[in-house]
Amino acid sequence: MKNFIRRSSIKRKIILITLGTSCLVVLLVSLILIANQLMRYRQDLQKNLAIVADMVAFSSSAPLMFIDPKAAATALSSLSTNRTILEGHIFNAEGLLFASYQSPAAHELHQCLEKIKKGGSVSERLALLEGQAKNGFWYFGSSYDMVRPILSDGRNIGFVLLHSSTAPLRDMFISVVSFSAVILISAMFLVYFIVSRLQNMITQPIVSLAQTMQKISDTKDYSLRVVNDNSDETGQLIDGFNEMLGQIEERDTKLGLQRDELESTVEVRTEELRQMVTDLEMARDSAEAASRAKSEFLANMSHEIRTPMNGVLGMTELLMGTELAEKQRKFAQTIYQSGTSLLGVINDILDFSKIEAGKVELEKISFDLHEMLKGVLELFSTSAALKGVEVHLSIDADVPQIVSGDPLRVRQVLLNLLSNAVKFTELGEVKVAVRVRERNSGSIALRFSVQDSGVGIKPEQLAKIFEGFTQADGSMTRKFGGTGLGLTIAKQLAEMMGGEITVESTPGIGSCFFFNIRFGYGIAAEAVVVSPEPDVTIVSTAVERGVSILLAEDNPVNQEVGLQMLECLGYQVTVAENGREALDFLERDRFAVVLMDCQMPVLDGYSATRIIRERENAAAAGEGKTTHQLVIALTGHVGADDRLICIDAGMDDYLSKPYTIKQLGSILSRWLPQCAGEIIQTGQGAEPASSGIPVDAPSAPPETPTSSATSESPADSHLDLSYIESIRMIDPQGKKRLLHTVITKYLEEAPRLLADIQHAASVSDMEGVYKKAHYLKSSSANLGAVKLAAECETLESIGRNNSAIEDATLLTRFESELNAVSVALAALLNEETP
Repeated sequence: MKNFIRRSSIKRKIILITLGTSCLVVLLVSLILIANQLMRYRQDLQKNLAIVADMVAFSSSAPLMFIDPKAAATALSSLSTNRTILEGHIFNAEGLLFASYQSPAAHELHQCLEKIKKGGSVSERLALLEGQAKNGFWYFGSSYDMVRPILSDGRNIGFVLLHSSTAPLRDMFISVVSFSAVILISAMFLVYFIVSRLQNMITQPIVSLAQTMQKISDTKDYSLRVVNDNSDETGQLIDGFNEMLGQIEERDTKLGLQRDELESTVEVRTEELRQMVTDLEMARDSAEAASRAKSEFLANMSHEIRTPMNGVLGMTELLMGTELAEKQRKFAQTIYQSGTSLLGVINDILDFSKIEAGKVELEKISFDLHEMLKGVLELFSTSAALKGVEVHLSIDADVPQIVSGDPLRVRQVLLNLLSNAVKFTELGEVKVAVRVRERNSGSIALRFSVQDSGVGIKPEQLAKIFEGFTQADGSMTRKFGGTGLGLTIAKQLAEMMGGEITVESTPGIGSCFFFNIRFGYGIAAEAVVVSPEPDVTIVSTAVERGVSILLAEDNPVNQEVGLQMLECLGYQVTVAENGREALDFLERDRFAVVLMDCQMPVLDGYSATRIIRERENAAAAGEGKTTHQLVIALTGHVGADDRLICIDAGMDDYLSKPYTIKQLGSILSRWLPQCAGEIIQTGQGAEPASSGIPVDAPSAPPETPTSSATSESPADSHLDLSYIESIRMIDPQGKKRLLHTVITKYLEEAPRLLADIQHAASVSDMEGVYKKAHYLKSSSANLGAVKLAAECETLESIGRNNSAIEDATLLTRFESELNAVSVALAALLNEETP
């Protein structure tokens, strides 16, 4: 109720308060009047009943004295004229009933009469009569008793008992209450009518004020005013509100003027800032262009200088190998040492310029960290020993031996720091320490420290020690030389490898450089970085030793190429169309190696390899004799994730498509050294055979030998003929017609694959697009259709990700390139046909 009143309008509140107050007042007045009227009427009834009782007592005195009940009854019969009297009784002085009267309206005798009749003694009966005569003031029962004494000569000779009904009193009460209710209701209607008319005098100004406030709140128009016709408190409130609106309007006017002025000022300042930004951008672009030009110039000049320097050093080294006089040899050695120092300066400038130009790319390969650290320290062992400086290496036990990263750049940072440490230490020791700083599931952060007991660095030099072209001692009389780029390059390389480099130094005591590098976890099967080896040709004795290889490949072109390469290397080859067929062959025969294509129908290479490993584990658990089946993956995927998938599937090594016969022979000779046969040196500078699962992208095509087929032809724009020549090299005499067979099979399958890809794309079968594009990609790459293989890879990626083909021209380009490749291959096929 309280909340209802709070939420009500002021008009309703006034009406409710007025009606409530009026109702309460009228109700109280009515109750007082009703009570007063009821009391007065009751007193009148008592007086009348007492008069009647006295009259009966007077009339009954003679009969009572003469003991004449009939006369007494006659005197009581006069009561019949009073309808309110229900009974009348005359008692003698001893309380015994003498005569009685009962009105027809009385249904039964009064209960008091029965009690008096049954009273034992005179005193009990008189007490009952006396008690019956005592009716309280507030008594409002259904009947009323009046007891009056009967006197004769002042002596009490008996009693008169009148039993009267109070119905007239009740009727009067109901009548008065009804009348009062009518008056109350009428008064409420009258009050409501009057209040609803008069409340407008109070509520109308307030309502008008509230409406104006709401309108101002909605429209933000502070020029509105409330009309005031009152001089009371409400009028004062309205006047104050209007004055407040005037002040707000005046303030808004001033604010508007200030805002316009501010906007004008801001616009001018913005234009000035815009021009300033434009000028700064132009200055920045100019500075960046100058920096790039400087870096490119340094890089170009460093390369230009290194070329004659290599000649100077090489010829000086050859000169020192000839017969020279002692003085001549001393001159030659001085030239060689000076050239070596100059080459070091050039290398620093080259590295610095390459880093500034953003041309340094980090490798991520597995290498033996422990061996690399030992090799770095060995480089300085001689020069340090000559100075009487000891060099120590400390590697914590939890530092892994094989890590994945860029060994060349890690080695370069260490070389810079160790070179400075040995150079600035005249006596004492240099300590190199490695410990684990942080380790998680995907990488490990190592903390390297290089501590010396040399001259130290002054505090004012520490802040800029890593700045370019800065040295701790930059004076003209400095004892130690150098470009001041070594620490700058080390800092930049450390940051590129996900770490940082810091230094702590005390002059006269020594310095300690710390740097952190984040590595990946190396794969144990991967060999550490090795020096390039001469190119080799494998003349295998595998056939004599009965070495057989299972080639699991579903693509006919790849089957033929792989088969001929393996036979050319001297291995016995069995071809399986899919993983299931490969498992069947493995159940029947034993093979030295399984070359497993990763994606094949029926059962892919991953699943087939897992089944092979499960069989081996089951055999080992049953204590049966089992041997590890060597499985090498063949796949066109070359990402890091794909390498991990191969390892997780249980494959031992990885060979990316397309591969050359040299790469195939190298990987087989590594895993089957007993069948490698005779190694014939055929050249220098060839690429090293990668050990274990490779990290780099697919190998480049073999160098194109001199051949008439490499001359300008229509196929040049669509085919890389070096791949064609590599196939010819497998069958140089053409006796097996390998190239003819491979091209024929490709031309037979190409139209069907094109139709399958187009159909799959039309029905949004992205898995079909993925499988068919992957199938065509490897065979196209084997035949040198590089552009077509790239289009296939695009379609393969879209299908693998289940994406829509958004480029409408992709399928058109793909079809056009496939047709052009088919025409070029057909032309080559005609040339091959005798």
